[in-house]
Amino acid sequence: MRTKCYFAHSYSSCERGSNENGNKLLILFLPKSCNINEYDNDYIMDANELTNTKSRKILGYKSSLELFMIELDKLTQLTA
Repeated sequence: MRTKCYFAHSYSSCERGSNENGNKLLILFLPKSCNINEYDNDYIMDANELTNTKSRKILGYKSSLELFMIELDKLTQLTA
């Protein structure tokens, strides 16, 4: 069985839709021109949690955290 490998061109944001959408969500909390050192750790962790727990249409209205946990459960069942 062969492994398929996909890549995106450096300056083609349209090839990285999910990545760009995630960046757009983070910009709501941390604008592009901001200095991240001006924000406390709690604020950044809250922004991270809200971004990772947001349900997304492309993920079947599940959050990236939910899907990560499902995959993590599959891996832990294989090693048990």
